[in-house]
Amino acid sequence: MYWDRIGDLLWKIHFKEGKLYADDYLLVPEGDNLFRLSDGENITGSSMLFNKNGGSLNGQMIFTRGRDVSFKSDNSFKYELVDTARNTDLNEFKGLYYSDELDAVFEINNRSNNLEMMIRGYGQPIIISSVFNDYFSDPDFAGLYFQRNKKDKITGFIFVNAKANNILFRKIFFE
Repeated sequence: MYWDRIGDLLWKIHFKEGKLYADDYLLVPEGDNLFRLSDGENITGSSMLFNKNGGSLNGQMIFTRGRDVSFKSDNSFKYELVDTARNTDLNEFKGLYYSDELDAVFEINNRSNNLEMMIRGYGQPIIISSVFNDYFSDPDFAGLYFQRNKKDKITGFIFVNAKANNILFRKIFFE
């Protein structure tokens, strides 16, 4: 699974019937680690490039619209390979989190094996689901990418949303 932290988009790269796919798009080889996306009949205006950096594989996607592929343009989006393991101990995420930038407090609790987030002034709790390790999301609201210290304890999260992105919330109350 590859994740674009800026746009909060995920791509599942997988083999099906001996062919490589990105979600439901066939990846057609175009060169070294370069693939064009196809809907099965037509090549789309997008390409994916996979880079190996320090032993980990990262991806980059570009919307080419029929032009030459240049991964240095504004139409290029970087994806990082993520750990697809799901979060098992939801109690470690419970607590109060504060953002200096928004002057807002979010309260997160474990309710029936889901994380429930309460925001002051927001009527209903928001249920966020585990997407990959340390990342939870509600598609209509935002994603929360939890941060850990060297002792593997949750210290806060990064709020990921297309409109308000990379906002840091620090954990201020530990259970």
